Amino acid sequence: MKKIIRNIIIFYFILSVFACSHHKKSGTTKILGKIINPKKREIVISHDPFNVSSDTLYIHSGNKFFGEINIEKEGLHYLFVFPEFQVMYIKPGDSIAFVLNTTEFDESLSFSGTSGFENNLLIELFLANEKENMQIRRELKDLSPRQLDKKLDSFYKIKQALVDSYKPRYNKTSRQFKKTVDLYNKVPQYRIRENYLRQHKEDSIPVYFTKYRDFLKKPVVDANLPDLLYFAKTYIENRLGNEEKKDFRSYHKAADLINAEIADPDLRDNILMIYCKNYIIGESVRDASDSVFQKYAASMKSSSYVSHCKDFINKNTLLAPSREFPDIQVIDANKKFYNLHDILQDNKSILSYWDIFYRSNFTSNLKKLKSIKEKNPGLQIIILNDNPEDFEEWKLQIPQDSAFKFYQIQVNGNEIKKFLPYGLNQVFLLDSTRIKQSMINLYDANFQNELNDFINP
Repeated sequence: MKKIIRNIIIFYFILSVFACSHHKKSGTTKILGKIINPKKREIVISHDPFNVSSDTLYIHSGNKFFGEINIEKEGLHYLFVFPEFQVMYIKPGDSIAFVLNTTEFDESLSFSGTSGFENNLLIELFLANEKENMQIRRELKDLSPRQLDKKLDSFYKIKQALVDSYKPRYNKTSRQFKKTVDLYNKVPQYRIRENYLRQHKEDSIPVYFTKYRDFLKKPVVDANLPDLLYFAKTYIENRLGNEEKKDFRSYHKAADLINAEIADPDLRDNILMIYCKNYIIGESVRDASDSVFQKYAASMKSSSYVSHCKDFINKNTLLAPSREFPDIQVIDANKKFYNLHDILQDNKSILSYWDIFYRSNFTSNLKKLKSIKEKNPGLQIIILNDNPEDFEEWKLQIPQDSAFKFYQIQVNGNEIKKFLPYGLNQVFLLDSTRIKQSMINLYDANFQNELNDFINP
């Protein structure tokens, strides 16, 4: 295996850590390694796709990290290394090391340790699936069902041959891992087929072509496979008819469909979670007694998911129009501290956000805000950097433009999430400290009308 051969020495630089460390507790897994070109000083390993239950490991000197996490069951976990993610296969009691270069990401990710072989094989299959999807996606509109079948069969044989080429080592892996590999090879093709149906809604599709959908009627070996989420979500969207308007009626219908069509309880929870979050955010739900939210909450078996959705409701309530924006502490480029309310006082302001690792997004927003400022010179425009850990890098990137006021938020931990918008294109319109418009998209068709009403009430 290419990744195993080229990175066989990955484990050596941390061998002494393993040798000197104390004996592992049952279920405790050691994770260590190195991040090349880290964008943030932490990595997150999550037990679910939504970071509801997760562990954070901090990157120290030499860009190395080390930590222990508690793993209850063998399977896929999400590895978030900003700004991307991948999945890791972890067993209770594992000792796993990996090296990752953020500028190359998937192609650079290499594992060693007790589940090193399993993870390197899954990375190779991931890259094969990515290549399969990219090649077929370009032709999807022009293929007949039979032609698509032929192409998918050809790619499946390539992936199966990749697995077979490591037969002696593969045969020693667990039964569950072998089932996960089978999932890895098949489900991305189900996702492609579902996208094919989306693009051929008016065509006559043979009955045999949709037999793969029966997969959702059975339990799955691992509900954390990203392609499985994409496939199941696209299936539900296709069954709903891709309704343009997402309102409480379509979300009610979606919940019924998810409960009826997806048999695996973990996968069902994941898809319910996606729809529940989208509903709460899109409808700005501010009451936990909302009938649609209650329907999703009653359907989810995970109380942690329900609690997570309630956090979004609380956030919508905290940042609702007519409320005061939280009086958070910020600093300027000279490290002078301010309370945000002192900056907002007696001014009409646009409050925008900046993450320095999304440069193109910031540049686009800055251009839009500059145009607004030119037309409304009395309007105060405040831009907040939302990562309190990257002061020096942020300071170097601040444009020399007096049209804007730049500050960096000084709130740590999970508290910062309470007053951040859901997307970097969303801004607040504030009259003094009072919220007039909350999380409105700069590029929304109604934004200019909302801005005019704000400036000239």
